[in-house]
Amino acid sequence: MAATTQAKPERVSTATATTTPPITASSTAPPSPTLSPVSSTAKTFPKTHNFTDQEISDFRQAFTMFDKDGDNHITPAELALVMRQFGLDATDGEVHDLVAEIDVDGNGAIEFDEFIDLMARKMREVDSEEELRSAFKVFDEDGNGFISAQELRHVMASMGENLSDGDIAAMLNDYDVNGDGQIDYNEFLAMMAK
Repeated sequence: MAATTQAKPERVSTATATTTPPITASSTAPPSPTLSPVSSTAKTFPKTHNFTDQEISDFRQAFTMFDKDGDNHITPAELALVMRQFGLDATDGEVHDLVAEIDVDGNGAIEFDEFIDLMARKMREVDSEEELRSAFKVFDEDGNGFISAQELRHVMASMGENLSDGDIAAMLNDYDVNGDGQIDYNEFLAMMAK
């Protein structure tokens, strides 16, 4: 293995060091670039979502409402304050957990891009919830909020699944947690999750 030699940086001479003026607070330096605050236009925001310019603008307004001190961050205290204004009494622990979930960069606050990610996630959850509610309504033919054995059999038959009485009883037994002989919405969610 051959040894490599690395050039040593040139040392400043004593004469140069003693004749060069020191850097002080009043010394002029070239202006340093400043970071601009998060842009409020959708055009400069990376498109990792399918939001319209209007939706981005609406989210900016909501973010500004949360950001009480205008520093482009939502702190846990600001989030708790706004939640309380909306009648949502969250404990400090719940607020901390929410911020920890959203705070991708780990700085303890929520920036606008993290807020947008949260909104995208929440909207996907709403879409999924709506799809599940629609599916439940297909099964709940009489609209009473429960899926009976007869409704389960009928819908499964319409999908080409002719189940025996034993199969229907087994499904009800597996998912009818409260034992009332029918499947409510929460039991349906558990069934769909499996």
